[in-house]
Amino acid sequence: ARAARFFDTDKGRVALISIASTFTPLSRSAPPVGEAPGRPGVNALRTTRYSFVTPDELRALRKIRDEQPAGSVRPPEKEPADELDLFGVHYKAAADRRGFTYTVDPVDERDVLKSIRAAKQLSDFVIVTIHAHEPGNWSQEPADFLPKLAHAAIDAGADQFIGHGPHQLRGVEIYKGKP
Repeated sequence: ARAARFFDTDKGRVALISIASTFTPLSRSAPPVGEAPGRPGVNALRTTRYSFVTPDELRALRKIRDEQPAGSVRPPEKEPADELDLFGVHYKAAADRRGFTYTVDPVDERDVLKSIRAAKQLSDFVIVTIHAHEPGNWSQEPADFLPKLAHAAIDAGADQFIGHGPHQLRGVEIYKGKP
């Protein structure tokens, strides 16, 4: 699923790489394992969303977690003082803002950028597209990981990075002369 697909034209070869950061769990492709064949699916870019809360709210959430019945919640051995995972929701302390921030799975990011570099070697023009609803359909701003990913994709050889998914028209950035 990470491999580019190609289209040959009179003016050169175009490569397309499609990514999804918004997907259902069983939508991810999977490589073959031993005798089991691979599973078709999307080129997944897994992310972890953190909700910003105030330091006081983070302390209150930590207290809620720590007062759960013994054995029902397992706090991590090493937990940053400004972060908390409670019932599957990740929180980060920020005194001055609300909203969300995301981390990208480093293996997914590495493999996506590797496929972009390979596509650039085999084509004249590389288009990278991502289906991403983060932070939500209500937002006119893309999630914070998307501009970073778009820049990294262009640095890796993409000639164009296209985001789609949310039901919003969003702006276009030109980075190093490329949209």
